Amino acid sequence: MKIRKIGIDVGGVIMTSHNKSEDTSFFGANYLQSEAEEGAFEGIKTLIDYYGAENVFIISKCGTNTQKKTIEWFTYQDFYGKTGFREENIYFCKRRHEKAPICERLGITDFVDDRLEVLSFMNSVDNVYAFNPQLEEMNQFSEACGHYTVVWNWEELLNVMGF
Repeated sequence: MKIRKIGIDVGGVIMTSHNKSEDTSFFGANYLQSEAEEGAFEGIKTLIDYYGAENVFIISKCGTNTQKKTIEWFTYQDFYGKTGFREENIYFCKRRHEKAPICERLGITDFVDDRLEVLSFMNSVDNVYAFNPQLEEMNQFSEACGHYTVVWNWEELLNVMGF
């Protein structure tokens, strides 16, 4: 049996991109108050409990400042304690297409991202999940993506993955 290795994006998958106010926007002064996607921490804990912490990764596209803020947010939210996630399993890159070679190098078998543009590069990944994708992107990148599964929340993602 092939070991499954899971790759997960941050913005729009772990951290919500639909903040209720500018006060809690990740790009505002109170970024530590940004909300997690409903069920994200519990979902990641489920994946880690089943596949092992060594087989669950975060792969995120962002600049240096956002990388720093993301790590601070994870610490502030007790992400590591609540999920069992290993901080050394976080990978950052500067451009969306750069996620694909990281996934290939790590042997990622399942990748979750809210951007279909990212998924369109995932040729080495067996299972790709479009997490609550935007309609415009679905129209623009659906053919380029090939096979992908749309999921609208963490409960549906886990269900599709067999949990």
